[in-house]
Amino acid sequence: MVRPPRAWMSLCSAILGLCLYAYAAPAWSADRTLKFGYVVMPGSAYERSIGAIPDIVRAATDGALSIELVPLENSREAVDRLAGDSIQIAALFPASSELRGLDLAAVPGVLDDLDAYRLAMQELLRPVFELSADKLGLRFLATGALSGLAIFTDASVSAKGGLNGSRIGVGSPAYAAMIAAVNTQVVILRTREMFTALQTRSLDGALIRTWRAERLRIPEIAKTAVDWPYGRLTPWVVVADAARWAELARPQREAAEKALQELEAAAFAAAREEEFSVRAQLRDQGIAFAGLSVDQLRGEPVLVALRSVQDAWIKRTPDPEMYKALIVEASVYGTGGGGCPDHFERCGDRGCQVTCE
Repeated sequence: MVRPPRAWMSLCSAILGLCLYAYAAPAWSADRTLKFGYVVMPGSAYERSIGAIPDIVRAATDGALSIELVPLENSREAVDRLAGDSIQIAALFPASSELRGLDLAAVPGVLDDLDAYRLAMQELLRPVFELSADKLGLRFLATGALSGLAIFTDASVSAKGGLNGSRIGVGSPAYAAMIAAVNTQVVILRTREMFTALQTRSLDGALIRTWRAERLRIPEIAKTAVDWPYGRLTPWVVVADAARWAELARPQREAAEKALQELEAAAFAAAREEEFSVRAQLRDQGIAFAGLSVDQLRGEPVLVALRSVQDAWIKRTPDPEMYKALIVEASVYGTGGGGCPDHFERCGDRGCQVTCE
């Protein structure tokens, strides 16, 4: 019997292998389309950044990879749908989805400024986030944040007198002790209930993200916004199911990852621009920005409360000791909090710092 040449047998084996791979490959991989779920945040710089991803990825991969955006209601839904494989990529808010390790910028008193977060990502956090995501079966691709937090009130506020025992509504128990530490009475209630509470004067003020204030109609009833420097960022991340992402051809993966990192840089710049734009819009609607004194914001009661918040955050993580060490290391990049008086704009791209005074 004449045996076929070894090279011919190798070629046949290779062709057979490719055929078997093509048959076994999942359908979404074959047509190179990934479903990308994202938590809706209408009109925000975040949503505009996410909306640009399909075109950016298509261009980066020469059309080999397509992204189909799927709007979602909340971050928990995004995590569940990633696990169920109805989406393969997601943009979500890690602090509200239990993705511990990816939520560092949300911890009050650590990275309270956009530029601090951006720099920490460049020099420290990216490999940490990649490792944390990998432990969750995810591939970390990009991050960004919304920025701005203030106590909105219709009372006049002086830097020296502060809030003078005012009743302040707070949406998160994590902030209650800190706000109470600056001579206030704290009431915990849902953010969407704050307009009515302010309108009926059952509250004197409410702690609200500045980028949500207009949609909540806060300028209709509040005349002053007292900047709160701790926990000003609302970070978001883009993650993919690690197994699904690994099934993409390597050139596609690498091109898409590079494009998303470039998007990240643009997203930080857009968020900074939005922060200043929101403040200008609120001023145009009659809101005056004010700041508490550095003595109040750096006083022992606030710092004790701040440490308590951080300790509680650390205890909820899978590796508390590692997370605690990471907070210490990342805090070097932070602004350290402080007052945010009317000369906020003169602080330039470093944002809200004590050194501006």
